[in-house]
Amino acid sequence: MRGRIVSTADAQIGWSAVNRKALEPSNIAPTWVHYDVRCYEAKYLKDEAFCRTLRGLNNRKPIRF
Repeated sequence: MRGRIVSTADAQIGWSAVNRKALEPSNIAPTWVHYDVRCYEAKYLKDEAFCRTLRGLNNRKPIRF
């Protein structure tokens, strides 16, 4: 699963690069996949960049930074 996410979503294993989605390595998360954005700059982590409901997820309004 990690390899697929890395190849299709421009994610990284670990947290070395800035502004890329990150996956915990398998030695930290051996039976699950943890996918996060902790390496993003604060301007990309504003509340308007995230959705909390299904309706918000289906919103096609572009997000501009």
